[in-house]
Amino acid sequence: MNFLRNTIHYFFLPIVVLLFFFGMLKIKKKARLHRKNKNLFFTKDRYTAIYKMVKKALYIKNVKLIYEKNVNYSFAKPILFVCNHKSNIDPLLIFKILYELCDGNFSNEFIFISKIENKKNKRSLTTSALDLLNTIFLDRTNVRQQFLAFQEQIDIVNSGKSIVIFPEGTRIYDDTIGEFKPAAFKIAYKCYSQIQPIMIFGSSGLMDNNKKYKNKNKKVIIKFLNLIKPNNFINTEEVFLAENIREKIEKEYLLLLNKNKY
Repeated sequence: MNFLRNTIHYFFLPIVVLLFFFGMLKIKKKARLHRKNKNLFFTKDRYTAIYKMVKKALYIKNVKLIYEKNVNYSFAKPILFVCNHKSNIDPLLIFKILYELCDGNFSNEFIFISKIENKKNKRSLTTSALDLLNTIFLDRTNVRQQFLAFQEQIDIVNSGKSIVIFPEGTRIYDDTIGEFKPAAFKIAYKCYSQIQPIMIFGSSGLMDNNKKYKNKNKKVIIKFLNLIKPNNFINTEEVFLAENIREKIEKEYLLLLNKNKY
């Protein structure tokens, strides 16, 4: 089965690479125009353009993305999506899944929070995609900018949109889950929003130079843990909530690690 899959993959690969190249030019042009005028493109147009490019990127990388597609999910209320972080490809993976779960309904956007360093590489698909997704970039050396970014997050959630964060603040290349920064959860307390923990397994080395921990079988598993409602954490300190969610994600990660040694 793997032989047949790989044969088909390499047969169509040159065509997909060519389509990806021309598609990237369009994405970069859209991103440049969008930076100048946020109202130029409809949400569906931006999301669909990115989705098509992400599918091509995963095909080129020969990545198999596994998650529960029949989950009955609702974006009716703002959600804080909390994910562990292993690779630069993680935001694209999460975007692809959320896009498919939206099932064409983009009335409620999902906004990514990212460190400002990710904005520097203008050539990458991730950077252009993050620009088109109205990503909030955090400068961890600028306290004033962080305050203004938090105010922007409040406005976003109050307008009915959801937020995606990676509270480790950086990629953790090995098979551990790093510390979850408590400050990342402030928005959930401030806006009384739901929290959706998401476990990412197998993405290490798929879009960066992490050869030591690279996933050689290129199978990425995404798991949505139980949704946490505000009344279940509002009286808990941020530091304890952060650690509790980190432990839940780590537990699921280690279970998969023991089943999927590679």
